[in-house]
Amino acid sequence: MPETDRPFLEDTAEKTEDEIDLEEYKKAMEEFTEDPVTYTLDEVERELGLT
Repeated sequence: MPETDRPFLEDTAEKTEDEIDLEEYKKAMEEFTEDPVTYTLDEVERELGLT
């Protein structure tokens, strides 16, 4: 691969990652909106038997 192609490929990869991140965020927000349950760190640790 020519060195001159590297910036283009890096930018393309970063843009693709950003698009994937945005879709994952939208999906997570939709799920949270439908069922807005949250847990404290203490609750999670107790549930997992860590405390």
